[in-house]
Amino acid sequence: MKLKIAEKLTAFFLLVAIVPLAIAVTVAYRQSTGTVRDIILERLATIAEERTHWIERMVAERRSDVTSLSQRSSVKATFMDFSRTFSANGLNSDAYQAMENKHGPFLGSLIDKENMDDLLIINDEGDVIFSLAKEKDLGTNLFTGRYKDSELARVFESAKVDKRIALSVIRVYDASKRPAMFIAAPVKGLDGWLGVLAIRMSMQQINAVAGDYVGLGETGETSLVQAMGDETIWVAPTRHDSGAAFIRSLHRESRSAIPAWEATQGKTGRGTIPTIVACPY
Repeated sequence: MKLKIAEKLTAFFLLVAIVPLAIAVTVAYRQSTGTVRDIILERLATIAEERTHWIERMVAERRSDVTSLSQRSSVKATFMDFSRTFSANGLNSDAYQAMENKHGPFLGSLIDKENMDDLLIINDEGDVIFSLAKEKDLGTNLFTGRYKDSELARVFESAKVDKRIALSVIRVYDASKRPAMFIAAPVKGLDGWLGVLAIRMSMQQINAVAGDYVGLGETGETSLVQAMGDETIWVAPTRHDSGAAFIRSLHRESRSAIPAWEATQGKTGRGTIPTIVACPY
């Protein structure tokens, strides 16, 4: 089908900054008056605020889950059993397999599988000594191994050093080849610090925020973005680009990147930017 000359639209945007994500809600209209513009921006403000609060609540709930798990005496006892067995016999031993058969079902029962993709136990030396998902990171060392530069390694070190809960940004995790977000908490035994307990959050519910078009008409979308250097990186699919996550990016100096970049820098605001679309005839 032939295309006529591209038609200029106005994209209304609303920015809300959250940590470690930023939300940019946009909707395009062919024409507007000041009154229509104000109505649209007010509606976008409400939508963005609701979705921001939803993500903040979800992250807060997972932080609370990890904190609670790290303080349970039964989890600490299990942590010590795995640590002793791993140190004495290694990952591929019969003793380790027996320990996994004994404690694996219990650890699996502790997590909300709709919101968590993995539960990991990491000893104080940085060895991943247990993983429910049993991916390639199991048995590796987060100080010296292939995942030493991963977000899991970063939150492990932060929790270990600062002795408090740590939250990662979203990055593609090489062990699973999927976007991942980690929350880690230090675990303390009777005689000192044992190591770190970590969960890998499910991206399903985060992606659902970007996939919720209620109130956005036929053109609106929600973008979940993060800053990476001078680039704004999309971390979830969008309405008009299902493959946007960690593929779509814009340099900070690009005019069309201004709304998303401003949000990644902790700023909030609302306004309009011109955009161009090709229209069939």
